[in-house]
Amino acid sequence: MKISKRHMAGAVGIAAAIGGIVWLVPARSIRREPHLQAPAHLPALARGLLKQRMARHAEAMLDITWRTLVLDYGGVAEACQPILDEPQLGRVSSESADVLNAELPARFFVLQSELRERTRLLQKVAPERDAGRLADAYGQLFRTCMSCHQIYAEFPPAGGPHGPRAPEHQSADGAAN
Repeated sequence: MKISKRHMAGAVGIAAAIGGIVWLVPARSIRREPHLQAPAHLPALARGLLKQRMARHAEAMLDITWRTLVLDYGGVAEACQPILDEPQLGRVSSESADVLNAELPARFFVLQSELRERTRLLQKVAPERDAGRLADAYGQLFRTCMSCHQIYAEFPPAGGPHGPRAPEHQSADGAAN
């Protein structure tokens, strides 16, 4: 059976189209990452700044999580550095009413300091190559992240626009430091 040039060109065109579609469509569906809803009352500038900050922390935490899970001790210590290098937001004083800082409850600043302390602890524990201590330090860091996310997601809490007056020394797990 002889194939005409016209039929051959059509078959090649169809094969190319199918190949292009297969090449363009990912093998797996692309998942949309879950995210926290921003509190509607926060000013757009504050939402934007927090979104950027949270995105950087999420990236670092994903790296920390995977490196912890596979016991990449040196990698854990290295992955902690972006969180430690992140500038901290300052509490609002009566003289300066920074747009973002003025909108955040006092508890946020406690957790921000705790995030740094617990990240530093994880970084310190990693070189010891003790999986149990590494898991404990990671768990403390993760608890701090979740506590901050709870404040963000539920803000403003029942205590009013600046949140409940939590003791300055209270940790993410509610225990006194």
